[in-house]
Amino acid sequence: MTRILLAVLVEMRLSRETVAVTGPEEMSLAEAATRVARAVGRRPLMFRMPLFFHYALAALLERTMVVPLVSTAQVRILSEGVTEPLAGCDRLPSDLQPRQCFTQEKIHAGLPVGRRFGLKDCLCWAR
Repeated sequence: MTRILLAVLVEMRLSRETVAVTGPEEMSLAEAATRVARAVGRRPLMFRMPLFFHYALAALLERTMVVPLVSTAQVRILSEGVTEPLAGCDRLPSDLQPRQCFTQEKIHAGLPVGRRFGLKDCLCWAR
């Protein structure tokens, strides 16, 4: 995204264009969660739940956590399952297309300092 923003704001490229920004690889949420779990040495327990459950869980977590584990916006985005650019969107020029894959090294580099969830993660105890 940084390269794209620099191209737009500094180099004045992509003027009056609508472009689709997609990653270099397509993956499901389950695959992404599995990769993160593998990076931290865990085996996630996953099972399917109806969409209304995810919305209810997200609404609950947004109201009770300082930084919710999942938000209703995330549920909406994931439920849409968009993997292809919308009609009318141009492809990014090849020099601006994302190249970094979701590797173990990238996951480790992006993880915060590990700590267990506690009462400070709840809004009512965080104040």
